[in-house]
Amino acid sequence: MPIIGKETLLKLLKEREIIVSPMLNYKEQVDDGTINIRLSNKFIVMKKTSEPLLDPREMKKDKIKRYQSIIKLSFGEPFILHPKEFVLASTMEFIRLPSHKCAYVLSRSRFGRCGLIIATATYVHPNWKGCLTLELVNFGDVPIKLECGAPIGQLVIHDATSTVQKKQKNIPTGPIFTNIGDDGDWEGIQKFRDFWKNYGL
Repeated sequence: MPIIGKETLLKLLKEREIIVSPMLNYKEQVDDGTINIRLSNKFIVMKKTSEPLLDPREMKKDKIKRYQSIIKLSFGEPFILHPKEFVLASTMEFIRLPSHKCAYVLSRSRFGRCGLIIATATYVHPNWKGCLTLELVNFGDVPIKLECGAPIGQLVIHDATSTVQKKQKNIPTGPIFTNIGDDGDWEGIQKFRDFWKNYGL
């Protein structure tokens, strides 16, 4: 997929065909095919529980708060991400893509060189609206101080080869709790197990 040049991207933003708001500095935030995205002040952290392990099947909407909790910081208050720690955060910007554009979220190398990875689920589908959830991991050996508003990631914009009419159920304004326990694929796994059991495996 071709990457969109800076001038075209600025035009799309100016005409509000693509929305990334608030934009604090167009010249600094926009480059060839990319838009820098900033860290918001809301985080979802894993709770320290007495559970011996994390079972994804148990992480359902009605049970998720046993495992995760949301915190909101004042602007200017830093979040300290400890080594090997994982948290969910979100973009400060509200993002809207049209039906003929898609995007990928990438770490910025200057933060990556400090040990910070900001996204493990990177694809943003056409027609997306909302604040993006970011998965933050500190792969380094020392804590990292993260400030709200820091430009920690980049949105890489691509042309979509065909228009997508996918309807979005929710429009998030902060990080989203996982709902992996409600995933319909668990039934498929059980059918797969039953299938192989019939063959004595």
